[in-house]
Amino acid sequence: MAKPRRGNRIITAPQFFGRLRWLDRRPLLDTMEPYRRDLLTRALDTRRPDGTPLYNFVVSGRAKKNWKTTDLVLAALYCLTIRGGDGYLLANDEEQAGDDLGLAKKLVAINPDLSAELEVYRKEIRCRDGRGSLKVLPARDVLGSHGKTAVFIGFDEIHGYRNYDLFEALAPDPTRADYLAWVTSYDTIWSAPGVPLSDFKARGKAGTDPRMLFSWYSGDYCTDPAFAELEPELRANPSLSSWPDGRGYIEQQRQRLPVHKFRRLHLNFCPARRMGHFSTSVPSCLRLLLAGGRCRLRRGASTTPSSTWRAAVPTIACWLSAIGAMMAARLLISLRSRLVMPLVTIRLPRWRSSSASCATTASSGLYSMAMLARPSGTRLSNTAASLVRFAARGRRFSMRTSRSRLIPAWLNCWMTRRCRNSS
Repeated sequence: MAKPRRGNRIITAPQFFGRLRWLDRRPLLDTMEPYRRDLLTRALDTRRPDGTPLYNFVVSGRAKKNWKTTDLVLAALYCLTIRGGDGYLLANDEEQAGDDLGLAKKLVAINPDLSAELEVYRKEIRCRDGRGSLKVLPARDVLGSHGKTAVFIGFDEIHGYRNYDLFEALAPDPTRADYLAWVTSYDTIWSAPGVPLSDFKARGKAGTDPRMLFSWYSGDYCTDPAFAELEPELRANPSLSSWPDGRGYIEQQRQRLPVHKFRRLHLNFCPARRMGHFSTSVPSCLRLLLAGGRCRLRRGASTTPSSTWRAAVPTIACWLSAIGAMMAARLLISLRSRLVMPLVTIRLPRWRSSSASCATTASSGLYSMAMLARPSGTRLSNTAASLVRFAARGRRFSMRTSRSRLIPAWLNCWMTRRCRNSS
């Protein structure tokens, strides 16, 4: 392997990866699609006028099984070998980050050029000349992550991160001009300000950080002009052409996974924004109606304009009822912080509307109402999820509580009557 510099010439990413082979011993560049080569080249070779790397933060988002982790590991090997210094790999837990390190070990073992430069140990890969090493950090040990200086830090699958604790602990060293942080994931479970991936996406779309390289492929947004006009499945899966089954794999997963999980994993949609629990949500109904489109209710159902209205009107009515109930609950909670509810019984009838999502939409209104009515500082995620699950199926759900963690019984009855009238 060539040294970091030969004379005054810097070893570029294409030159570095052009000498490597993939695990099946094919040339590495032959296994990489053009968009991946372009991403690695831009991230590693783009430089400022003073010769230092331009990008020190990369956010790469794609759907599942699109080589996100592989690109992160390749960037880590480049920084370790060419730039020199310590590197760290993190994920949701130590075992998941260990899988990334395991891939790096396999690449070192199969490439003699890398083996000549790097030495593999059980928990790290170390440069033979002592210039640095690549290790795994436990993501849950936030306090132990403070005070480290690195040339590369890879955050893999951060869709489960809810705060900035790790990013605070591993803040870049201002004395290292060649530092690079690489973040890769599909979309976050929580889409709200203060959630790292959600904030990174907003910053990348706004383009306010000149040293951040934002690469995002999802069904509704794409930074790559070559994929931006394609259908959602192709836009979110830029490596689909490299799969043996191609589109067959996407259709297989569509059948096997719940709608909200399929959209997040294979279309890179945020479930909170896309109302992933329901096949026909109020926002999508409104958009389709205003655009003169049609709603997809269920397999084999009619999609004529009249059926679209029959599907959308009860759904919208249920949500309007939920909004009124939420306002009433909020007012009631502001007047009385404690309510005595020895027994709360919720009963929702089965809807006979043509909309497959009418009942579940009303249930999501109950969920939102419960979330707004809860006392500050409390959580009712498990209770509310059970409420939605049981209410959507028209079953009875009872819960004993001494505080207003759900909704008052009178509000239940009122909501049930409004929903029955709407159906």
